[in-house]
Amino acid sequence: MNILVSGLLNIETTVSVDGFPVQYNPVNYKFFGISSNVSGVGFNLAKALSTLGDTVSVVSFLGNDVEADIVLAQLKNDHIQSRIIRSLKKTPASVILYDPQGKRQIYCDLKNIQEQSVNPCDVEGELENCDIAVLCNINFNRKLLKAAKNKGITIATDVHVLSDINDDYNRDFMENADILFLSDEGGVVNRYEAVFDSSISRIDTAVHYLYYAKTHPLTDRSFNIEEHAYNPVTNTVADLSLTDNYKH
Repeated sequence: MNILVSGLLNIETTVSVDGFPVQYNPVNYKFFGISSNVSGVGFNLAKALSTLGDTVSVVSFLGNDVEADIVLAQLKNDHIQSRIIRSLKKTPASVILYDPQGKRQIYCDLKNIQEQSVNPCDVEGELENCDIAVLCNINFNRKLLKAAKNKGITIATDVHVLSDINDDYNRDFMENADILFLSDEGGVVNRYEAVFDSSISRIDTAVHYLYYAKTHPLTDRSFNIEEHAYNPVTNTVADLSLTDNYKH
């Protein structure tokens, strides 16, 4: 399968910590607890799909610096085709703190990448030849998102941690994606009410509808709802939560 991936490429440094919150010490020695690698959502997706046997072409922005050379060398080493625009002031970077339980804290420096935009004409060949366009939820993909949709290309995207389904930043991506991924990391599982609705998205030889849900929270708890049940006969709800090692 031919897949176009457009998303962030960056240098990522991971640092092992004992726990959160991080206690202040002027110097900490972490033997083999600090490493730097090529990363970013665009790279991670391209690497995974290429490893699974797909033919991948990645589109992104980098700077004209040593970090960009490292990224390009890694793409070449992994046999991943790329269309890289080196117009950034510096290549994006991130630092991730993680503890033994798997909790993490991310510091992401995108430089001036959110001011960039991919011109669909510059990647016309990649669009024409792809079976799926994996377009990460980053600003420079907005024009590419519309171009792929107009060509009828299947679009996949990841909105990561979504706190509100009506989030303005992610609206374009959620409306246009055929395959949508999201994470519950950093969030508490609460109970929501959803009302499904539809509207006409476009008309050609047929009428095309956009289906969506309007949601609002019914609970605002500081702990997760582990199990949930609704009885339509009595119109009652039962929630099961675990707090202080007791189920309520």
